[in-house]
Amino acid sequence: MPTEALTMNGLDFVMVFRGYFKFKLFLMLLLYLGGPSAAFAVDGSAGINSTGSSNISVLIGKLIVARNFSDFSFGTYTYGSGDLNGDDDLNIASTYASITYQVVLNGSGTAGAFTISNGTSTIPYLAYYNDATGTSGRVTATSGVPITGQLGAVDPIEDLTLNANVSMQILQADLDTADYGTYSGSLALIFQPE
Repeated sequence: MPTEALTMNGLDFVMVFRGYFKFKLFLMLLLYLGGPSAAFAVDGSAGINSTGSSNISVLIGKLIVARNFSDFSFGTYTYGSGDLNGDDDLNIASTYASITYQVVLNGSGTAGAFTISNGTSTIPYLAYYNDATGTSGRVTATSGVPITGQLGAVDPIEDLTLNANVSMQILQADLDTADYGTYSGSLALIFQPE
């Protein structure tokens, strides 16, 4: 295996002109010579003045927050009075400008089903998400399935502007055939930057 000795600033490097060893030598030289990606603190030298320096770095992750949730409380249902509809404008904010995000909706029924229960019986409901305020343009959610490519999250993360909507609907046909009782459940929304 051919080799050649190289002396630089009093240090001896052995260059091996084969695959891994050549690459390893290149990395050693790059670090020793302070190459483009090297970032080291520098001590000052002795003298009338001495200046040292430190490099500073921090990583701010892609974060997202969803706020302004309210409960859907419909009170007592009157037989034959129609569907029950509820919607809630939300604030979705992020640490990343022009972010797209996805949201997954899960109900509290079996396997995340969109149902409310009185303990023995259930009533199904429909759930929707919109990446703008109001219900116009909303998308029907399927439990556990991401709704992708959502826009409009505000930056910075402290911005409280309302910019999304969650809505739900309980159909009259399901309400009229339900057994007696107080029905309740929950709807979870899980947001993630894309």
